[in-house]
This record gives sequence, structure tokens and C-alpha cells, in this order.
Amino acid sequence: MDSGERLRRVTRIDVAHGVVWRGFDPPRMCMGKRDALAEYPTRFSAIHPIHAGSYRPYLVHCYGRLP
Repeated sequence: MDSGERLRRVTRIDVAHGVVWRGFDPPRMCMGKRDALAEYPTRFSAIHPIHAGSYRPYLVHCYGRLP
């Protein structure tokens, strides 16, 4: 992120839409879904994955946190 903050408990990342889905701390179970953790979105204006020679990215840079 612009501030250098690390995002904790990331469950998935949607680069195309600029959304990082994160779990709660302490973890909560999702109501209605069996064995699923509850998560919430954090939106950014841009997310850039760093692949470092691999198919899956090892690191992502997130810019412009949105409300």
C-alpha cells in the first residue's frame, strides 16, 4: 500500500476489480456457509502482482486505498 502497511489475513485478491478480500481478526465463521470464514473487501484503485518467474504471484502492490 502507499503507506507501507501490510495487509493481514488475506483470503483472495481480485486484481481486475482492485479488491483484496480479508478475514476478520479473530476469525469468524460465515453464517449460511459450512466451514467458510467470514471475509470483507478492501478496495484499491490499482493492484499490481509481482510474479518473480512463477505463474502465481508472490507479492502484490496495492495503490490508492478507496473508502
